[in-house]
Amino acid sequence: MTHEPRSTKLLGKLAAFLKGIAVTIVGTAATALSAAIIISVSGHNYEDVFKYYLEIPAKVWLQESFFAPDISEEEAFIAARVNVGSRALYAIPFHNIDDPNQFVAVWADKRDDECATQQSCPFGLGTLELVLLTGKGRYEKVHTNNRAVDLTIGGSIRDRASAGTFTPSYFAVTDWNGDGSKEVLSIADQNFMTAGYTETFISLFDTATRQTVQLKAMETVTDRSTQAVGTSDPLLIGWLHDRLAEYRDLSFDSECARTLQGRLTCSNAPSPTVPADEEDYGDFQYLFQQWIIENGSDFVFGKLKLSFKKSLLGKATFSAVCKVNDGPRRLDLEFKGELYLTETTSDETALLYLQDGLHHREMPGLVVGKKYYWLPLFSNDGEMVAIDKTTLESVPASTKEWPKLRESVLDDGRKTKEYQASTLELSGRRLIVNGVPLTLSISGEPVPQSEFASAAFCDPNSQSK
Repeated sequence: MTHEPRSTKLLGKLAAFLKGIAVTIVGTAATALSAAIIISVSGHNYEDVFKYYLEIPAKVWLQESFFAPDISEEEAFIAARVNVGSRALYAIPFHNIDDPNQFVAVWADKRDDECATQQSCPFGLGTLELVLLTGKGRYEKVHTNNRAVDLTIGGSIRDRASAGTFTPSYFAVTDWNGDGSKEVLSIADQNFMTAGYTETFISLFDTATRQTVQLKAMETVTDRSTQAVGTSDPLLIGWLHDRLAEYRDLSFDSECARTLQGRLTCSNAPSPTVPADEEDYGDFQYLFQQWIIENGSDFVFGKLKLSFKKSLLGKATFSAVCKVNDGPRRLDLEFKGELYLTETTSDETALLYLQDGLHHREMPGLVVGKKYYWLPLFSNDGEMVAIDKTTLESVPASTKEWPKLRESVLDDGRKTKEYQASTLELSGRRLIVNGVPLTLSISGEPVPQSEFASAAFCDPNSQSK
């Protein structure tokens, strides 16, 4: 075993002492110079300008370039494995201004016992957890409850995360306002493949204050909404919206980079030709957009305003779970619930009805009666949706059995523009919803049994997709 000479130890202590003095002198000088310039500029207070353009940059440059170098990524990963354990998959080392401690942002596999309740994971779910280490050689460990990465990503996540595949698209160290104190950005989708909607969480953990601010985004085919949590700063909220837009718009299959200010750029080149199925998809997106513009995202009852596109039947993106003919018309019920109407004579297709995007699945069927198209949807007042075949008006059909049905059609407590039944059947000359035969009336007049005497039934369970 070799021993370090005493003189070497003394020289090391002296170097550390002089280094501390240098940091103090330079920091004080930068502050003093800033103050002097403030006093000299016509008596005006430009404190913030000089703080962000002189004092802070000078301190950061000195600290990061000379006096407080970060440990390497390899050393950071070792520290992560020692302090967090085998769950640690990726580590990013960094420093904060005016803080001699080393920081390490660690991304780790989530624990099996966490997130049992919404209270235990207030910032949403995700495949990876942010753990913050801070110290010098020996680290304090902070569980931030911040999450990153899409929950739908499968078993290769450990290899992908440890290789840095998810960074910087899903997480990165940033300094969004340039104050020298870093934040850790994390982006997570907590929806599953079966969900009819997307929930995205843009979280920013301040490593100095150890507080999280977040932008929650909900997107369905009928609605887009966001909610800022933990801040009312319009600049910060705008910055979070920019990160959301990047996440929505950019492809993460290519090489990406993120600046310290948080901006994401990717090197993927646009395809010189657009595949046919993408062109078809654009036609369906047009019908989505036009239906919402013309009818409103909360539409349930009233005169339907329809836009038509030619020659959509048989397209690659047209994947009906069931279809039914009605004379010169054909109706297609799509996966997740859009209902299309095609005038077969002119080969023109319109989106007839768009259910609330929060429903997890498509409507469980469609009945084509003598005068109406019957949808297994109920307004918040308990009236069934019936579409007049002649006028294409959605009209409310009252049912005496609503008190029996009400609890069975509530959609997990979520507020939706209409409730969705779980089953729809046609037996004899009566509709049966969730096992309950219905007694229907429209505008106070009973619906006669002749309405269903020769009705056709579009059943997703009996037709191939």
